[in-house]
Amino acid sequence: MKEIETVRTHDKLYLSENRKRTPKEYFKFVLKEVNTDLIKNGSTLDVGCATGDFLWFLGETFPGAQLVGADIDQELIERAKAEVPSARFICRNIAKDNIEERFDIIFMLGVHSIFDDIKDWLDPMVKLLSAKKESTVCVFGMFNPEDIDVLVRSRASSTDGPWETGWNIFSKKSVLDYCTEKKWACTFSDFNISIDIEKNLKDPLRSYTIPMQGDERLIVNGLQIVHRFSLMKLQPFS
Repeated sequence: MKEIETVRTHDKLYLSENRKRTPKEYFKFVLKEVNTDLIKNGSTLDVGCATGDFLWFLGETFPGAQLVGADIDQELIERAKAEVPSARFICRNIAKDNIEERFDIIFMLGVHSIFDDIKDWLDPMVKLLSAKKESTVCVFGMFNPEDIDVLVRSRASSTDGPWETGWNIFSKKSVLDYCTEKKWACTFSDFNISIDIEKNLKDPLRSYTIPMQGDERLIVNGLQIVHRFSLMKLQPFS
Protein backbone atom coordinates (compact mmCIF):
# COMPACT_ATOMS: atom_id res chain seq x y z
CA MET A 1 0.00 0.00 0.00
CA LYS A 2 1.33 3.44 -0.91
CA GLU A 3 2.44 5.48 2.10
CA ILE A 4 0.21 8.50 2.73
CA GLU A 5 2.02 11.84 2.53
CA THR A 6 1.21 14.00 5.55
CA VAL A 7 1.78 17.67 6.29
CA ARG A 8 0.67 20.25 8.85
CA THR A 9 -0.46 23.57 7.34
CA HIS A 10 -3.40 24.44 9.60
CA ASP A 11 -1.17 26.28 12.09
CA LYS A 12 -0.55 29.03 9.53
CA LEU A 13 -4.04 30.31 10.38
CA TYR A 14 -2.64 31.61 13.66
CA LEU A 15 -0.89 34.31 11.62
CA SER A 16 -4.27 35.83 10.76
CA GLU A 17 -5.54 35.89 14.36
CA ASN A 18 -5.14 38.33 17.23
CA ARG A 19 -6.47 36.59 20.36
CA LYS A 20 -3.92 37.43 23.03
CA ARG A 21 -6.27 39.69 24.98
CA THR A 22 -9.00 37.02 24.96
CA PRO A 23 -7.18 33.98 26.40
CA LYS A 24 -8.56 30.54 25.67
CA GLU A 25 -10.61 28.97 28.44
CA TYR A 26 -8.24 26.06 28.77
CA PHE A 27 -5.33 28.42 29.51
CA LYS A 28 -7.11 29.34 32.75
CA PHE A 29 -7.84 25.69 33.48
CA VAL A 30 -4.22 24.65 32.98
CA LEU A 31 -2.96 27.39 35.27
CA LYS A 32 -5.28 26.25 38.06
CA GLU A 33 -3.99 22.69 37.78
CA VAL A 34 -0.23 23.27 37.86
CA ASN A 35 2.34 24.32 40.45
CA THR A 36 2.61 28.00 39.58
CA ASP A 37 5.72 28.40 41.76
CA LEU A 38 7.58 26.62 38.97
CA ILE A 39 6.53 29.43 36.63
CA LYS A 40 7.06 32.31 39.04
CA ASN A 41 10.40 31.16 40.43
CA GLY A 42 11.74 28.83 37.76
CA SER A 43 12.03 28.52 33.99
CA THR A 44 9.18 27.69 31.59
CA LEU A 45 9.14 26.24 28.08
CA ASP A 46 6.10 26.16 25.80
CA VAL A 47 6.58 23.58 23.03
CA GLY A 48 4.65 24.35 19.84
CA CYS A 49 4.08 27.91 21.02
CA ALA A 50 2.80 29.20 17.63
CA THR A 51 2.50 33.01 17.93
CA GLY A 52 2.92 32.96 21.70
CA ASP A 53 -0.64 33.29 23.00
CA PHE A 54 -0.09 31.10 26.07
CA LEU A 55 3.22 32.74 26.94
CA TRP A 56 1.58 36.17 26.63
CA PHE A 57 -1.03 34.94 29.12
CA LEU A 58 1.67 33.70 31.48
CA GLY A 59 3.66 36.93 31.14
CA GLU A 60 0.61 39.00 32.05
CA THR A 61 -0.12 36.74 35.03
CA PHE A 62 3.47 36.42 36.27
CA PRO A 63 5.50 39.50 35.29
CA GLY A 64 9.21 38.77 35.25
CA ALA A 65 8.83 35.02 34.77
CA GLN A 66 11.49 33.28 32.66
CA LEU A 67 9.48 32.23 29.60
CA VAL A 68 10.71 30.47 26.46
CA GLY A 69 8.70 29.38 23.43
CA ALA A 70 9.74 26.81 20.81
CA ASP A 71 8.15 26.14 17.44
CA ILE A 72 9.33 24.67 14.14
CA ASP A 73 7.70 27.41 12.03
CA GLN A 74 9.89 30.50 11.61
CA GLU A 75 6.95 32.71 10.57
CA LEU A 76 5.10 31.90 13.78
CA ILE A 77 8.25 32.54 15.83
CA GLU A 78 8.80 35.96 14.25
CA ARG A 79 5.21 36.94 15.02
CA ALA A 80 5.64 35.75 18.62
CA LYS A 81 8.84 37.75 19.05
CA ALA A 82 7.06 40.89 17.93
CA GLU A 83 3.97 40.42 20.09
CA VAL A 84 5.35 38.85 23.28
CA PRO A 85 8.45 40.79 24.35
CA SER A 86 8.29 39.28 27.84
CA ALA A 87 9.36 35.88 26.45
CA ARG A 88 12.22 34.47 24.43
CA PHE A 89 11.54 32.38 21.33
CA ILE A 90 13.54 29.75 19.47
CA CYS A 91 12.84 27.96 16.20
CA ARG A 92 13.55 24.37 17.19
CA ASN A 93 12.17 20.87 16.73
CA ILE A 94 12.50 19.33 20.19
CA ALA A 95 12.33 15.82 18.74
CA LYS A 96 15.34 16.38 16.47
CA ASP A 97 17.34 19.46 17.49
CA ASN A 98 19.84 19.65 20.32
CA ILE A 99 18.69 22.04 23.06
CA GLU A 100 21.14 22.36 25.95
CA GLU A 101 18.92 24.52 28.17
CA ARG A 102 16.80 22.83 30.85
CA PHE A 103 13.42 23.92 32.25
CA ASP A 104 11.46 23.48 35.47
CA ILE A 105 8.06 23.24 33.79
CA ILE A 106 7.34 22.38 30.16
CA PHE A 107 3.99 22.87 28.45
CA MET A 108 2.69 21.30 25.26
CA LEU A 109 -0.83 22.51 24.52
CA GLY A 110 -2.83 20.94 21.71
CA VAL A 111 0.32 19.74 19.94
CA HIS A 112 0.93 16.12 20.97
CA SER A 113 -1.82 14.95 18.58
CA ILE A 114 0.45 15.78 15.64
CA PHE A 115 2.69 12.83 16.54
CA ASP A 116 2.04 9.16 15.75
CA ASP A 117 3.90 7.70 18.73
CA ILE A 118 3.81 8.59 22.43
CA LYS A 119 7.57 8.42 22.88
CA ASP A 120 8.13 10.94 20.05
CA TRP A 121 6.55 13.78 22.03
CA LEU A 122 7.01 12.66 25.62
CA ASP A 123 10.66 11.56 25.72
CA PRO A 124 12.07 14.84 24.31
CA MET A 125 10.18 16.92 26.89
CA VAL A 126 11.36 14.79 29.82
CA LYS A 127 14.90 15.14 28.49
CA LEU A 128 14.56 18.94 28.63
CA LEU A 129 13.42 19.02 32.27
CA SER A 130 15.68 20.28 35.02
CA ALA A 131 16.60 17.77 37.72
CA LYS A 132 14.42 19.43 40.39
CA LYS A 133 12.11 17.03 42.20
CA GLU A 134 9.10 19.22 41.35
CA SER A 135 9.91 19.59 37.62
CA THR A 136 6.82 18.86 35.55
CA VAL A 137 5.73 18.17 31.99
CA CYS A 138 2.20 19.42 31.26
CA VAL A 139 0.41 18.25 28.13
CA PHE A 140 -3.09 19.49 27.30
CA GLY A 141 -5.20 18.10 24.51
CA MET A 142 -7.28 15.14 23.42
CA PHE A 143 -6.86 11.90 25.37
CA ASN A 144 -9.17 8.95 24.92
CA PRO A 145 -10.84 7.72 28.14
CA GLU A 146 -11.50 4.45 26.28
CA ASP A 147 -8.61 2.03 25.85
CA ILE A 148 -8.10 2.77 22.16
CA ASP A 149 -5.43 4.79 20.32
CA VAL A 150 -6.55 6.58 17.17
CA LEU A 151 -4.49 7.94 14.26
CA VAL A 152 -6.25 10.56 12.13
CA ARG A 153 -5.55 12.04 8.71
CA SER A 154 -7.76 14.58 6.95
CA ARG A 155 -8.05 16.74 3.87
CA ALA A 156 -10.76 18.85 2.26
CA SER A 157 -13.25 17.00 0.07
CA SER A 158 -12.58 16.71 -3.66
CA THR A 159 -8.93 17.73 -3.39
CA ASP A 160 -5.81 15.76 -4.20
CA GLY A 161 -3.39 17.55 -1.87
CA PRO A 162 -1.50 15.93 1.00
CA TRP A 163 -3.28 14.70 4.08
CA GLU A 164 -3.16 16.79 7.26
CA THR A 165 -2.14 15.45 10.66
CA GLY A 166 -2.87 16.90 14.08
CA TRP A 167 -5.87 15.10 15.58
CA ASN A 168 -4.45 11.81 16.78
CA ILE A 169 -5.95 10.61 20.07
CA PHE A 170 -3.80 8.61 22.46
CA SER A 171 -5.63 6.71 25.17
CA LYS A 172 -4.99 7.55 28.79
CA LYS A 173 -4.20 3.87 29.33
CA SER A 174 -1.41 3.84 26.73
CA VAL A 175 0.13 6.98 28.21
CA LEU A 176 -0.09 5.65 31.76
CA ASP A 177 1.34 2.27 30.72
CA TYR A 178 4.28 4.01 29.03
CA CYS A 179 4.91 6.21 32.06
CA THR A 180 4.70 3.22 34.40
CA GLU A 181 7.29 1.43 32.27
CA LYS A 182 9.56 4.48 32.59
CA LYS A 183 8.79 4.82 36.33
CA TRP A 184 7.36 8.31 35.80
CA ALA A 185 4.51 9.67 37.93
CA CYS A 186 1.59 10.67 35.68
CA THR A 187 -1.93 11.98 36.33
CA PHE A 188 -4.83 13.33 34.26
CA SER A 189 -7.31 16.15 34.98
CA ASP A 190 -10.34 16.39 32.69
CA PHE A 191 -11.43 19.70 31.18
CA ASN A 192 -15.08 20.68 30.80
CA ILE A 193 -15.71 23.87 28.89
CA SER A 194 -18.13 26.37 30.44
CA ILE A 195 -18.75 28.66 27.45
CA ASP A 196 -20.27 28.26 23.98
CA ILE A 197 -17.99 28.37 20.93
CA GLU A 198 -19.61 29.08 17.60
CA LYS A 199 -18.75 27.04 14.52
CA ASN A 200 -16.19 28.84 12.37
CA LEU A 201 -17.44 28.50 8.79
CA LYS A 202 -14.11 29.76 7.41
CA ASP A 203 -12.15 27.15 9.33
CA PRO A 204 -13.96 23.78 9.51
CA LEU A 205 -11.06 22.25 11.46
CA ARG A 206 -11.52 24.68 14.36
CA SER A 207 -13.30 23.27 17.41
CA TYR A 208 -16.81 24.35 18.38
CA THR A 209 -19.37 23.32 21.01
CA ILE A 210 -22.72 21.55 20.83
CA PRO A 211 -25.09 22.04 23.80
CA MET A 212 -25.98 18.93 25.78
CA GLN A 213 -28.25 18.32 28.77
CA GLY A 214 -27.88 20.74 31.64
CA ASP A 215 -24.76 22.90 31.39
CA GLU A 216 -22.67 20.34 29.52
CA ARG A 217 -21.20 20.99 26.08
CA LEU A 218 -19.73 18.62 23.53
CA ILE A 219 -16.59 19.84 21.74
CA VAL A 220 -16.20 18.74 18.11
CA ASN A 221 -14.78 20.03 14.83
CA GLY A 222 -15.35 19.52 11.13
CA LEU A 223 -13.81 16.06 11.32
CA GLN A 224 -16.76 15.20 13.60
CA ILE A 225 -14.31 13.96 16.20
CA VAL A 226 -15.45 14.32 19.80
CA HIS A 227 -12.80 16.20 21.75
CA ARG A 228 -12.23 14.77 25.24
CA PHE A 229 -9.72 17.25 26.59
CA SER A 230 -7.50 16.53 29.59
CA LEU A 231 -4.34 17.89 31.17
CA MET A 232 -1.63 15.31 31.64
CA LYS A 233 0.94 16.10 34.35
CA LEU A 234 4.15 14.09 34.49
CA GLN A 235 6.84 14.28 37.19
CA PRO A 236 9.70 11.90 36.39
CA PHE A 237 11.80 12.79 39.44
CA SER A 238 9.17 12.89 42.18
